Amino acid sequence: MLREALLNIVGSYPDYRALQTVNKAAPLYRVVIETVPSLLEDLLSDTSHILFEGSTGRGNITSAPWIATFDERVTTSATKGFYPVYLYSTDLKRLFLSLAFGTTQFTEFYGNNARAFKKIEDAAKRFYAIQAAAFPKNWQVGPIDLAASSSHKLHRSYEHCAIASVSYQTDDLPTNAQLADDYRAMMSLYRMLVESPLTPSLTDLLEESAETPKADELVPVVTAFVPRPAPSKTGSSRGGGNNRRSAQSQKVGRAGEQAVLAYEKKKLIDAGREDLAAKVVWEDEKANYPGWDISSFEVSGAPICIEVKSTTGNTITNVELTANEWRAAENEGKKYKIYLVTKALKASPIIEVLEDPCAYVSQGQLKIETAVFKLSLCKDPNSPS
Repeated sequence: MLREALLNIVGSYPDYRALQTVNKAAPLYRVVIETVPSLLEDLLSDTSHILFEGSTGRGNITSAPWIATFDERVTTSATKGFYPVYLYSTDLKRLFLSLAFGTTQFTEFYGNNARAFKKIEDAAKRFYAIQAAAFPKNWQVGPIDLAASSSHKLHRSYEHCAIASVSYQTDDLPTNAQLADDYRAMMSLYRMLVESPLTPSLTDLLEESAETPKADELVPVVTAFVPRPAPSKTGSSRGGGNNRRSAQSQKVGRAGEQAVLAYEKKKLIDAGREDLAAKVVWEDEKANYPGWDISSFEVSGAPICIEVKSTTGNTITNVELTANEWRAAENEGKKYKIYLVTKALKASPIIEVLEDPCAYVSQGQLKIETAVFKLSLCKDPNSPS
């Protein structure tokens, strides 16, 4: 039964932890990795899209174990998306059933430090505020106490990424029936959040948390475009929401364009072409929509058309182009460039320059495909009837 398995972990983990490195032959390992996930699966009548995972660490044994439930439409990894998870405190005195999220995006952006923990906690509060009406009123909201010290960095991040939780004292766990009811309630909420268009993505939450660098602080690093290897077929980590069209993504897009503008002007000024730098145009700022974002120049004086695509992450594997942008790319040929800006909300964003994307497509190095169809609801004037 679930209660007995959870208590087994409490009693056996100290001796297992003393082994220091993960031992797959240890009975405790099997309880965390197989027994509890199997018991949780048995509690659900519908396990479509659902994955279960328990962990005692990778290589070195962690201070306390966790057992998570993932909806593959959001994530298949504890480092991404949001998900329900059983978290033991490092002293094994408390157990939390938490709705939490992967913190890797935040620690990669801010570092593994107090500032990152504060941003993670704020993001959890923001997530809850957006969907507050869906949560049971008696759940604990916000950070949890896992008895984590400064040496327990993973568990410190787990403390701050808790959105809402059910808490238990391990010396007074409720009945199997109550544990089962709590888990089913959590999973019912989780499924609703996954399917709700209001649920924010972690990308949105990260972008909302970051401040846009000032123009005079920007020091972009520019590299030439290199085609990416074919992507592996893994689960999504979208985390909810239509983040590429969100207000926060507009913030990131603007930051990327600002970085490109700063780079283009500096490039020309450093080459002694102040006259050309003065003529660089941020088209969107002037409400111009020629099919690119910035009109600039080579140092030779030849005009170039720059479309900017930006992310707060470390890489961009595909971009969405409007019909107007792709038509401009076809018309402008070698003059048309796509600047791929990663780490766009950092003072030192990376700019990767893709020159003449149409040439890459015609040579078979890249592929262009229709992502969206527009259905006009007006009668076709060419229709015979």
